[in-house]
Amino acid sequence: LSLCALAVSDERPVSTQSTWHTACSFQKREMASEVRTFEMCIEPDEALAPASVETSLSGLINLAPDLTEELLQRVDQPLKTQTDPQNGKEYILCDYNRDGDSYRSPWSNQYFPPMDDGFLPSDRLRDLEMRANSIFDKYRHLYFEGGNSSVYFWDLDGSNFASCWLVHKDVDELAR
Repeated sequence: LSLCALAVSDERPVSTQSTWHTACSFQKREMASEVRTFEMCIEPDEALAPASVETSLSGLINLAPDLTEELLQRVDQPLKTQTDPQNGKEYILCDYNRDGDSYRSPWSNQYFPPMDDGFLPSDRLRDLEMRANSIFDKYRHLYFEGGNSSVYFWDLDGSNFASCWLVHKDVDELAR
């Protein structure tokens, strides 16, 4: 079970996981052949079973390495978790805490694997992010009875900001 919700500071609601496609923008390339190559990479993904998405995405990236960023932004992948080595807490990996091949933990605000120049939220947003993670972790515990949660904030233009609220819980096949 995975839940992804996005929020923006002007209170426009943005729904759940399907939002990943609409929230990420694809900027058209000048060359029509590159756009068509990207479209051809994306089209098969719409019909793939969730269990094969990672393998298929890896194959597409190997075939068209220049489209790696667009593919990673546009193709929904199952959420994964990673342990923050600084405090032992699990956090959810997604596009909103990824910078290159590293992911930022909302618990320590550090990237793993470490990187020097990763994006970090402003001090004001970092404070909101820490409070949101604490509250959302309690909510997750009460209503999902397990799993992991992560909340990520980032600055937009001016004084606007956006956030991503995630819950990930493995569901036992026998319990369905």
